Amino acid sequence: MKPSIQTVGQVLYSPSQYVIPVFQRNYRWERPQWSKLWESLEEIQKPEKQGNHFMGFLVFVPGLPQPGQHTSFHIIDGQQRLATGSILLAAIRNVAREKNCADLADEIHNDYLVHPRKRGDQHYRLLPKERDYDSYLAI
Repeated sequence: MKPSIQTVGQVLYSPSQYVIPVFQRNYRWERPQWSKLWESLEEIQKPEKQGNHFMGFLVFVPGLPQPGQHTSFHIIDGQQRLATGSILLAAIRNVAREKNCADLADEIHNDYLVHPRKRGDQHYRLLPKERDYDSYLAI
């Protein structure tokens, strides 16, 4: 196993797909976890702060290579955090659309949430175990 340090943005921006296996627990973050994350995000925006916010470790197991498909990784640890990052990006995308910032909305959508030229399961960068993908990211 080769560990590497990457941001959530780097993980989601990669051409890979991250699959939440069916044995993982359902998404469980509620207001306390969201509030803690939001406070951390506000804190790192202060001018005197330097560095990044540590989101914890993400552990993936590569799936079997498939010709013509992006590399898929099964999420072993960190699915709540990665899903939360995707949900937050989808919310920012939606606000950007409402505020007529189409370029920003399209960049978030196409670079971090979906693979625009793929269809079906391959379309989503984060593939939740629920099979209602469109409602998951409110696309």
